[in-house]
Amino acid sequence: MMNCSDRKSKEMLDLGVLNFPTAVPGLPAGGNGKHEFLIEKIISRLVPFRPDFRLIWLNKINPMITRIWHGRTSPDNADYYLRFLQHEGTREYLQTEGILSVKVLRRKELDCCHFWTVTEWTSFDAIKRFAGENYERAKYYPEDADVLLEFEEKVIHCESWLVS
Repeated sequence: MMNCSDRKSKEMLDLGVLNFPTAVPGLPAGGNGKHEFLIEKIISRLVPFRPDFRLIWLNKINPMITRIWHGRTSPDNADYYLRFLQHEGTREYLQTEGILSVKVLRRKELDCCHFWTVTEWTSFDAIKRFAGENYERAKYYPEDADVLLEFEEKVIHCESWLVS
C-alpha cells in the first residue's frame, strides 16, 4: 500500500503516472461489494483533487458492471424523449449509491429513433438498489408510456474494465 506521506508517490499522483495495483493486500480478489466502503475511504484520502482516480482505482481492482437499456420512439418524439432522459429519466440513477456513470445514446433512423442508457456501477448490489431484486428486468417510468414504441422486458449487464 502506498504511503501517503511518500513524496515520490505524491509526485507520481500529481503527474497522473501512478501504476495502480491490481489488488489491495489483505482484501480478496473479485468484487462482492463488501470492501467498497474501505476502498472508497482510502481513495478519497489519497486524491481528493483527482475525481477520475476513484473510478480508475475501483476498476483496476474489480470490474465495473455496465447496465444497458434500449428503447425506441417515433422520430416526432425523439427530441422530447432525449430531454426527458437527460433530466428526469436519469435522475434516479444518479441518486443511487454505487453509480459511477450515466450515458444516453441516440440513433435516428427514418421510421424510429433508438435510445440506450448505458450506466456503470460498482457492483450488482448497487444495481439492485436501483432496480430491485429482479435487476435484469427493465425499469420504466409513467412518461415512457406516451412515447416508447415497445417495452423490452430485459436489460443487458456486462462486466467492463477501463483500458489505459
